[in-house]
Amino acid sequence: MSRKPLFEFLSTLLVCVAISILIQSCGDDVVRPEDENGVEREPTGWFWQNPLPAGNSFLDICAIGANTAVAVGELGTIARTTDGGATWVCQNSGTTIDLHGVFFADGQTGWVVGGKLDALGSRGTILKTTNGGTTWTPQSNYPDVRFRDVFFANANTGWAVGHPRTILRTSNGGETWTWTSGVEYGPWCVWFVDTKLGWVVGTYGSILNTTDGGATWTLQSSGTTSNLRGVVFVDAENGWVVGERGEVLATFDGGATWTPQSSGTTTDLYGVSFVDRNAGWATGVGGTVLGTTSGGAIWTPQPSGTTKDLWGVGFVDAERGWVAGSEGTILGTTHGGETWGEQKRGTTEELWGIDIVGSKKGWVVGTGGTILGTTDGGATWLSRPAGTTDDLHDIYFADANTGWAVGAGGIIMVTTDGGRTWIPQISGTSIDLNALHFVDTRIGWAVGGTWYPPHTEGVVLKTTDGGETWVTQSDERTWMRCDVYFANADTGWAVGLGGRVITTTDGGTNWITRRTGTSWILQSVFLTDARTGWVVGQKGTIIRSVDGGETWTAQESGTETWLYSVTFGDTKAGCIVGDSGMILRTTSGGLTWIPQTSVTSNSFRDVVFTGANTGWIIGVKGTILKTVTGGESR
Repeated sequence: MSRKPLFEFLSTLLVCVAISILIQSCGDDVVRPEDENGVEREPTGWFWQNPLPAGNSFLDICAIGANTAVAVGELGTIARTTDGGATWVCQNSGTTIDLHGVFFADGQTGWVVGGKLDALGSRGTILKTTNGGTTWTPQSNYPDVRFRDVFFANANTGWAVGHPRTILRTSNGGETWTWTSGVEYGPWCVWFVDTKLGWVVGTYGSILNTTDGGATWTLQSSGTTSNLRGVVFVDAENGWVVGERGEVLATFDGGATWTPQSSGTTTDLYGVSFVDRNAGWATGVGGTVLGTTSGGAIWTPQPSGTTKDLWGVGFVDAERGWVAGSEGTILGTTHGGETWGEQKRGTTEELWGIDIVGSKKGWVVGTGGTILGTTDGGATWLSRPAGTTDDLHDIYFADANTGWAVGAGGIIMVTTDGGRTWIPQISGTSIDLNALHFVDTRIGWAVGGTWYPPHTEGVVLKTTDGGETWVTQSDERTWMRCDVYFANADTGWAVGLGGRVITTTDGGTNWITRRTGTSWILQSVFLTDARTGWVVGQKGTIIRSVDGGETWTAQESGTETWLYSVTFGDTKAGCIVGDSGMILRTTSGGLTWIPQTSVTSNSFRDVVFTGANTGWIIGVKGTILKTVTGGESR
């Protein structure tokens, strides 16, 4: 039951070409990760089902071997492949701090670093694994440091750099870290060729060099004031640096002199990788990938096939490598970058509505006529031909075979074969339909309206013959309806603009307008019985009625975030989702709502639970999340 947000309709609606995508899972390891003994364990919290391996941005990637790589990113995201990228397995980092850097000394031993600046202030972390990422252990948490990169010369000796002006060194694998003093610039990236000789690059064109393992640092002349974001050396003499506005610098004398190279772009560059004196790659914003086979004398654009920002790049030899970037983008090549293949799987269309029947079958709808279906609880989502490119806003199934979808321009689609094929129905309106609800395969309602001021169009439709005919019910057409829910064939509520709730006890023949005590837009409604229900909406609004809508009580949400959807798995366990990854959970029938840790900051549009603990959330950028633990991490 999707909730169409106001701001999406205040701009011109985009009509996208419908796509047919086979969305495969990231392997059963994503749903049931293994412990160190290879035994499957139940997942906890919320985990990704689309796109895979994750929809968060990847900020760095480390190529470990011919088939093995690890990517890290926003909100503690870590993903690993051991088959060249055919599958990526999400790993549990144990943190929600953004991870900016990753380095592995071998196939099993690695470190990631990160940092975040938010309402809680600056936070930094260093994590280590000795089993390929099956488990990650915090080594250090620094409240005032935002780490950007990490490098190890061997299993014991390493460095971590970040803001403000921080360089740390360890000689015992990270058990303890010591600070380097005298750093005057903001370090961004670090590289060493052995335990003594290394470089750090950062703000204002700074290049720092050490010959004593980081005890002291010397500023080298870069000849630029551009912020420098990436550095790589293939030996003690030959190295390259990349940065903002397409800056590329090269040295062939250990940094005694740095020479500008022509990158052919003014795009900001963030990642750089070389495998020998000649073969190298650089990545940047807007899908930029540059390649060279001449040590940078000539840089050539490579066809990445994406416009997403690419933050990290890693190659294991002249042919095999990966790049990673925004919105979960991972690309791989086995041809030196002449061709790149997308290794992220799944749609990135905005998803508006979801419905699940039983524990396995489910459907999702979204922009551009997107319809996805699953028969295995979401481990795989298959695209279904909708027969339309119009945006679809909500979906509801009365049983495993019979369902309806509604959307822009009054469109209503019906299926009687579990979503494999869809047939249009005549709604009798051109007003956008935002939500629908059925009590059986024959009786149902659809509601909608115009988001554009002055909001003078609204509609409530009813069918008693499975949608063969739809009849307009409500005479009050002066305000838009966002959602509708019926407890039975007689009792239902609809909500929308201006804090309005209308209720009926005769199947919609008569609707009564209720005073709710708020004027905020009400986005979603859910009834646990004929008299008890919740409504959520704008400015963190949560209101509850236990007398059929005659009186209302405001409940504390603890947020002013726009809330888009509310659902209950039973009379006590409920969930509310909204903008910026907001998740609220109750196990007390709504007496208290507790925020949950989200795996993404993407905005959510709908939530559904099939019991107290099993649920799904969908939203922007193709987001589909699942939980089997009520969203709680254990």
